[in-house]
Amino acid sequence: MQILITGGPPSSDACQPNSVNDCANSLAFSSTKTYVIAFGTDKSIFDPVAAAGGGEAFGIDIRDMMTDRLGEIIKQIRDDETGCEWAVPPTAPGFDYGKLNVKVTGLFSDMPLVSTVLTKVKNRQACDGNSLEWYYDNGSASSTNGGPGGVHPTRIIACNATCKRIHQSVAPSTKISLGCQTITAPPAK
Repeated sequence: MQILITGGPPSSDACQPNSVNDCANSLAFSSTKTYVIAFGTDKSIFDPVAAAGGGEAFGIDIRDMMTDRLGEIIKQIRDDETGCEWAVPPTAPGFDYGKLNVKVTGLFSDMPLVSTVLTKVKNRQACDGNSLEWYYDNGSASSTNGGPGGVHPTRIIACNATCKRIHQSVAPSTKISLGCQTITAPPAK
């Protein structure tokens, strides 16, 4: 997760490309969730950046008690993120990252003891907004070789729709299982 703090839109006389849409386009291909905090400027200008980053834009009016408002925003972001990211468990050398599953118990209020296996998608952009899904922070990791340059994932991240379901649940619990083939989403058509 990252937070972009800004006092206004990018300057058009700086190096190009340098527009709000350019920033949004670059975040659309990132697996890092991005929030935007705009000081003294209309936060709606940055909604495309936050949306592309899978986060939200917040505004702070310079007439507000800025430190109080900033504290409220940071708390809200923390609360939104709690329970939606997990560390990849320690693994032995050569571990196959295509053999990890995420199970959440308690997502359905009428069946609190039922475990649901989340479906793995390639990255944040592959989240469909309706299904219960997750992705690695290094989206290209799918086997023992990790991602580009052999970099292995370190975080498991719930898609936004899944995160919302987790937050709406009374007492969800999560279990990371190793060894069985990862349940994955079917290829996009």
